[in-house]
Amino acid sequence: DMLKVILPALFGDTDNTVQSRVSQALAATDEIHVTTLPGLLPPEDVLPEGEISFPLTEEFGAGFLQDEDAHIMVWGEVLEEEALVRLRFFVNPHLSDEDSPLKLDDWLELPLDMPASVGKTLSAVTAAAAAHGINQGEYSPMPLAVTLFPDMEALTEDPPETLSRSGLHTLLYFVVRMRKLFFLISDDNGDLAAAMGACYHLMEATREENPEAFARGCMQYGDILLEFDDPDEDPTYLDTAVEIYNLARNVYGRDEQPEKWADATYRMGYVLGRIGWNRGEPGASEAAIDAFEDALSILTKDRAKRNWVDIIEATSRVYMELGRMTQDIDAMWQSTSTLDSALAQVKRDEDPEEWAALTLRLGATLSNIGEETKTLEPNQRPIRVLKAALTSIDREADPESWSDAKNCLGMALQFVGDECNDPQTIRNAIAAYTDALTVRTRDEFPTYWADTMNNMGNGYRNLGEHSGDTGAFEQAVQAIEKALTVRTRDAQPFNWACSMNNLALAHASAGKQIGDAERLRRAVSIFQEALNQTAEDSPNVAHTIRHNMRRTEDALSKFGRH
Repeated sequence: DMLKVILPALFGDTDNTVQSRVSQALAATDEIHVTTLPGLLPPEDVLPEGEISFPLTEEFGAGFLQDEDAHIMVWGEVLEEEALVRLRFFVNPHLSDEDSPLKLDDWLELPLDMPASVGKTLSAVTAAAAAHGINQGEYSPMPLAVTLFPDMEALTEDPPETLSRSGLHTLLYFVVRMRKLFFLISDDNGDLAAAMGACYHLMEATREENPEAFARGCMQYGDILLEFDDPDEDPTYLDTAVEIYNLARNVYGRDEQPEKWADATYRMGYVLGRIGWNRGEPGASEAAIDAFEDALSILTKDRAKRNWVDIIEATSRVYMELGRMTQDIDAMWQSTSTLDSALAQVKRDEDPEEWAALTLRLGATLSNIGEETKTLEPNQRPIRVLKAALTSIDREADPESWSDAKNCLGMALQFVGDECNDPQTIRNAIAAYTDALTVRTRDEFPTYWADTMNNMGNGYRNLGEHSGDTGAFEQAVQAIEKALTVRTRDAQPFNWACSMNNLALAHASAGKQIGDAERLRRAVSIFQEALNQTAEDSPNVAHTIRHNMRRTEDALSKFGRH
């Protein structure tokens, strides 16, 4: 139940006195166990011109961390003339998702004299670094980080004169990271507001004197702003996020720090894509696509494989949303062309995770195009594509992607079964939804659970229409009513209206098949309720609901005449 730290000898610390000082400061906290190593890391004579080489540090550090069975390594150099010790933190890669030790973004500069308040802060930062990096194993450093965090925050509020400005900036950055982590654990808006306040403090402190730290603060602030996003509202803070990411881009510069510039550009595009979809603004979606293309000019597959896949998927998604928004079939097909072009660069045997992710997105996109265009041909391909993706997705290792693929496969099978009047294919679709729901539970993923439950309701309605099984309509109603417990009118007005339309369709189909006028009247009432919600905000959905309601009213009128 202790945080195990290894501390190699520090560069410039010829008699190991500073190493001993750092060790004593860390070990003053009972929950931290420190192991000192006498040798430098890596050997000084292999470093070019005395510079510290991080690739070598990672190579040697990974071995030390694993050999000593430690959680984290604290390592750096002593700058006697500046009276500073510069430290950096590396987490055992076996305790994180990384292939090499996770190193945090900047040096922490502390005064050599290291008063008690600074010693407590060093312990707090070490625990915080471990809390951010360790996500598996029996020991969690989070309780220790929480306990020590006030010491770190207090030092930033009243720093000693001997603490350098860059050291203060790094501590402020750690405070932001911890505040953000608190929110991710608690999901409490109070913690989110505290994270935003810490981020603002960091940006104000660094704006004029430390552009690099200022840019990092901008990136963190933009990420925190996104946590406020609600797709059913028109959040102006998304505009602020665009401005914030653009500030970071201007600091990094495309030529000076191309990868950081590209990362900020990608995130800016992500926000623009949300603005475009949330507000129905094609111009914002087009700007998002331009931003993604700029980012991809730097973050190529060979240069940044994981980010490359994320940007490809985001580009495809925005093309699809743009096509839906403008009823532009060419834009919808561009979403698949983007994925096809990317898949041409990916070999299934060499890049199995990337291939599976892109293939899953392609199958889902083809399925969505079939739904939007009401054409059968595209949906014969997504069934094949999604089944291929499922052969490369391990349910145990990646349950979320597996359930996504099952849900999308259900949509494609349902569409084909409906178009071809094939009840068995529709039953296969319902089975796929059922599989998805073993992962997409209401407790763990309420939004996705409701999406799949809504899809299942439509599948049961189609089954009743094509098989004559009237019991399927009751199962359809039950599934959609469950979806509506999450897709409420207040929380998700757009999705609520869509599910209400589907619920009305289930009642209408049952009423027509069994000759029940009351079910038809109930369907008309539900259609009207949904129409009242969408008439102004979602004209395309309102048009669909109005069309379905008229057909039901016609059926009710004929029923009355008979």
